Amino acid sequence: MRFGLLLFAICFGIVPANARANEEEQLYYQLEKEWQKLRKFRALLTEGITNLGNPDFNLELIAIRFEQIQVSLAKTKPKVEQVHKGWSKVLDEVIAKRARPRIIEEYSEGICKPLAQLKDSKTGELILAEKAMQNLVRLLNQNQKPEAAVLQVSCQRFDRLLEKISTILIATSPPPNCSYVTQMLIEIERKQRQLAESLRQHHDRLIIIGPLP
Repeated sequence: MRFGLLLFAICFGIVPANARANEEEQLYYQLEKEWQKLRKFRALLTEGITNLGNPDFNLELIAIRFEQIQVSLAKTKPKVEQVHKGWSKVLDEVIAKRARPRIIEEYSEGICKPLAQLKDSKTGELILAEKAMQNLVRLLNQNQKPEAAVLQVSCQRFDRLLEKISTILIATSPPPNCSYVTQMLIEIERKQRQLAESLRQHHDRLIIIGPLP
């Protein structure tokens, strides 16, 4: 939708075609790069949770892996801030050119607002996912296995973060990229179902084994 409005704006001389298109493309790929990194760390989270079900696996090693995930989330925040500033600048230019209200709304509500929500210091998906990972690391450093409910919260917050970024990518991508992002969303949903089953099995094992001595 946004890409179509951008073409409309270019055709009617609202923005310079090459400059605006290149700027928006760069912003898209900056965010997409961070999304790809987070997807890899999401896989590490799944691997770590699976290893928790192995009584012979070193909890300290899992804690190190989870701390790496936490650090990656912290490093993502300034990158998202940079992307948000870029899109805010684009929005200001569109407003200054007196674009139609529909075009302004696409940039404001479809891109800038979700980015602002994503990086919010209290309720943003980034900070919530990071806090969840901090909690897992804290428990493991105390030689405690996190309960299934705690693991589930961490996974849900990470998945919401990925979904939020996916939504923004769809809003900012030209048509050739949309199918690619959609395929990634389908893959995320598949992994979510697999993880839910893994958590259920882990929970069942905890009930059978009982609390740690």
